[in-house]
Amino acid sequence: MTPSRVIKASEVREYVFCPRSWAYRQRKIALTPEAAAEREERLDQGNRSHREHGEAVRRASRQLGVGVLFVKIGLAVLILGVLAWKFFSS
Repeated sequence: MTPSRVIKASEVREYVFCPRSWAYRQRKIALTPEAAAEREERLDQGNRSHREHGEAVRRASRQLGVGVLFVKIGLAVLILGVLAWKFFSS
């Protein structure tokens, strides 16, 4: 038995986001202006949320990079101190 049609990833995404919206689109039922405005607001809110999360991830990545740099500097100072102690204590 072959499938009657191919389901696209964008359809799965739309169904997961809002099954009712997906069903309306399948039946070619237009959203009311209020529902369309609410949908746009939710999409905008989701986009803002994703941007804020991305900025937080970038900040955390930079902070981690600075922390790693300080650890490297600390290790270098420690190794140089041990080498100097060993060299000058002989």
